Amino acid sequence: MRVLTSADTQAATALVRERIGALDAERAGRDAGAVTLRIAGSLGMRPSPSGCVAGLFDDGVLLAVLVLARHGSPDERALDVVDAYTHTSMRALRLGVLLSMWVSDHATRLTPPASRVTTVVHDPRLAAYLIEMCAWEQERHVRDAGRHAVFLHRPAEQLCNLDVLIGTDAVLVDALSEAGPAGGIEPRLSGISCSASEGRR
Repeated sequence: MRVLTSADTQAATALVRERIGALDAERAGRDAGAVTLRIAGSLGMRPSPSGCVAGLFDDGVLLAVLVLARHGSPDERALDVVDAYTHTSMRALRLGVLLSMWVSDHATRLTPPASRVTTVVHDPRLAAYLIEMCAWEQERHVRDAGRHAVFLHRPAEQLCNLDVLIGTDAVLVDALSEAGPAGGIEPRLSGISCSASEGRR
């Protein structure tokens, strides 16, 4: 897992566009343009605790795009998953489970560490999947004029040996740390290596 830059714009926006289209053909025309523009704009900005775009790669192929940000009070810092999209060919591998584990582990490695991970999901089906299969917990479900906002969280927890599956570039730790470079944190190798049997639920 590493920070995405403007050089990754084409691959990142193509992944997001294809994923939105695969999820809901009716929404694709309405949402894909706005989301890809937002992500493309973020790639042109310097990564910081207020916003950072991360990418999961395997053998140079982009498999997932995550937009992450820090928020909360000094007493309860959180790492927020603002957006998350996986490659359409990865559906059978259920990357959501692995990415949920990674973001919880990553939250503990920041400076200062986050106490939990949060996200807001607008598709009840996706929310149900995250709750049932990825160990997220629901805080509340807001319905307004046919639209949904499901607020989810999961604890920040360091998971031993997760770096065997997902390595994290040290720059990604520093980008989301509030106190500059994360001294004492060893950089982990980038890239993932998991078989189909390991990736399935």
